[in-house]
Amino acid sequence: MRSRYTTLSRAAAQESAAKATAIPDAEDEEEYEPDFEPEDAEQLINKLDGAPPIELQRQSGPSTTLAPYKLPDAPPLSEQEAQKYGDITIHRAFGMLSSLDESQKSKVTKGGFNRLAASDYGRDAWVTILSRLATRASVGLEEPDEGIKDEYAVRNARGGSKVSDSVRDGLYQYIMYDWKKRIDVAISWLNEEWYNDMVISQSIQPPAKNGITKRYVASNSPKGNYQRCALRLLDGLLPYIENTDKILLRLLSEIPAINPDILLRMKKMAEDPERIDLACNALHYLYMFRPPVRSMVVDVLADMWKDNERARPSARKLLARWRPEVLGEDKSNIPTTPAVKTEDAHLAKQSANGALEVKAVS
Repeated sequence: MRSRYTTLSRAAAQESAAKATAIPDAEDEEEYEPDFEPEDAEQLINKLDGAPPIELQRQSGPSTTLAPYKLPDAPPLSEQEAQKYGDITIHRAFGMLSSLDESQKSKVTKGGFNRLAASDYGRDAWVTILSRLATRASVGLEEPDEGIKDEYAVRNARGGSKVSDSVRDGLYQYIMYDWKKRIDVAISWLNEEWYNDMVISQSIQPPAKNGITKRYVASNSPKGNYQRCALRLLDGLLPYIENTDKILLRLLSEIPAINPDILLRMKKMAEDPERIDLACNALHYLYMFRPPVRSMVVDVLADMWKDNERARPSARKLLARWRPEVLGEDKSNIPTTPAVKTEDAHLAKQSANGALEVKAVS
């Protein structure tokens, strides 16, 4: 009995000692209340975004600085794909140009060919961008001895259309859609073509012996895109031009160069009886205000006098002042009438304009 009592008393003493040591900790835990607020969804997302990637968390070893990241190179495009994407870009550019109102023309700015192309993002700015894209984008990429193979050649040797020629075709279609209101676009485009041909010609032309480079003359140049584009535009406009349209005079007066091929279009237009006066007025205007082409103008009028009977009255008025010898040369080609016996023995001869000339016979 005594041993059991001793054992129970020791167990009670140990239990009381354990409770005495556990009471202060429980009280401390009850008294400590930290200021804790649960995180909302946005805080959890931000915390996850700022965490390093799982791959880096799994890596073991010492931490090192990250190497600069470089995007892999894009796969090369084939010739057909490059042409396809280029056509899509050109189509979108002309769609944006067509969407602009005609009244949104920018003010005339100084600077000539050195002006900024996109200063106001208006209609004229887009016209300048597209015309320079057609003329200057492929400078130096063509073969210097390639030249012009035919008048409307828009295909290269591989059979694919060049981006510059695609832009030229787009400009041509844009002008022809409403040519009376967009004649200024045609003039700006042809000026850019002429300027580009002039720069290329001066860069590849060797200097003369005295160190002076000859001046470039676009009208006498067998190569270049200006002549091809100008003739194509004239051939497209002439069927629609009426006798009362004075836009032709503006076009011929503002394009940078005139050559015999352009003036021959005036002779072709004079074959229409209703447009003879317009063709002669255009030639008269060029003779008066563009002195460098006077000899070519007179040559075309002389051909009209010889080949076109309906244009003779209008051409005679101009040739009588500028080259009257042409009228005299034409008299010798007309057969003479039989001689008229008079007291003075005169011989009558009919001239080209229907008048009678009488010369004495010795």
